[in-house]
Amino acid sequence: MRHVKISDNAEQSFQLTREVVPHFYNPLHFHDKLELTYMVQGYGTAFIGDYIGQFKAGDMFFMGSRLAHDFKNAPEFFKADSILKAEAIVLHFDEAFLGDSFFKIPEMKEVQQLFKDVRTGLKIEGESKAQVKAILEHLNQSSPVKQITDILSLLDILAHSTEVSNLSASLPSNTFNYSDAEKLDRVLCYAMDHYKEKIPLEKIAEVAHMTTSAFCRYFKLRTKRSFSEFILELRIQNASSLLLNSDYTVEQVALECGFESSSYFYRVFKKVKKETPSSYQKRMRYGKK
Repeated sequence: MRHVKISDNAEQSFQLTREVVPHFYNPLHFHDKLELTYMVQGYGTAFIGDYIGQFKAGDMFFMGSRLAHDFKNAPEFFKADSILKAEAIVLHFDEAFLGDSFFKIPEMKEVQQLFKDVRTGLKIEGESKAQVKAILEHLNQSSPVKQITDILSLLDILAHSTEVSNLSASLPSNTFNYSDAEKLDRVLCYAMDHYKEKIPLEKIAEVAHMTTSAFCRYFKLRTKRSFSEFILELRIQNASSLLLNSDYTVEQVALECGFESSSYFYRVFKKVKKETPSSYQKRMRYGKK
């Protein structure tokens, strides 16, 4: 992971980009801007602070300053013959993009609270997401003054929405530095490449350039879970993607994601998702319970 500098634009107080790529390229990273991301195409695993979860087309995330995050596409996006695409609309801006004191006035009380909530990352759903998406899609086509009022409208929607949920359980740490970031990214990249296999602690500690005991403490501190718990979650997230985006049977998904048996996969999936793989697939694909 690394500290990324988002370039300032002398012509605008925000940056709006639309990225269309074979797969997302960024490593786990953090920066000093607020970031609002809408997923147009693609799916995979989202890492936001200590949150690990599935992302898919139509998802929207709002992340605070210095909150570590990354969206890693599923393995099939990296195959040589893949025709899949990843696409996202991303808005970056400073918390003080209208000046140091603007959001401190009494009328901005709810937005002030939003800026506090977003420090741990938010996922936006429902009508709120639809309204914010409409603003993002037309923001660059508006006049400069209208762009500012559109961003204020966007913030007002989110500040009053009941359709947002917090993601990470902990705030970004001021002690999280560049070398720390690089280390965790190496671990995550190795785990994403080898999650189907049995990864010895000695091996993953070697990837992090740490002793086994030091790595276990470090990983638990940074992710709020053990490495073995993390690998299980990673397998479940990738299994969820396959259940929705492939023609594999449940048994094939279990083997493809590194589970020794379909019965063990069923137990773990139900514990994590609170439903069986089959019911999850029917509910997500067809809206059936």
